[in-house]
Amino acid sequence: MVTAATAAYVANCLWGTAVAVRLIRTRKLRVVHHGLFVVTATLTGAAATTPVWTRDRSALFLLPALVPLAVAPRTNPRAGAHWRVAVAAAPSYLGAMLARRRPER
Repeated sequence: MVTAATAAYVANCLWGTAVAVRLIRTRKLRVVHHGLFVVTATLTGAAATTPVWTRDRSALFLLPALVPLAVAPRTNPRAGAHWRVAVAAAPSYLGAMLARRRPER
């Protein structure tokens, strides 16, 4: 679950960056970024609950990512705050992925 949530987050950031630098025109594809966001938020929320029903504690790193995911849709995409809020979640995903690589004690 952590890997899937991280992959969705990376895909969402890459798509958003491509749109921001005008590599991709989204006049007819605006729903793609929104869809990726919904998938990212859903997978992150689900992954953050895995410590409740598994022994994997690496997903606890995803809990702080839920805050930027809740704030990002409320920021103006044309303002600098939108990408800053989105990037604020990156350390959580990185921490979760690094924690998964550590051998369990």
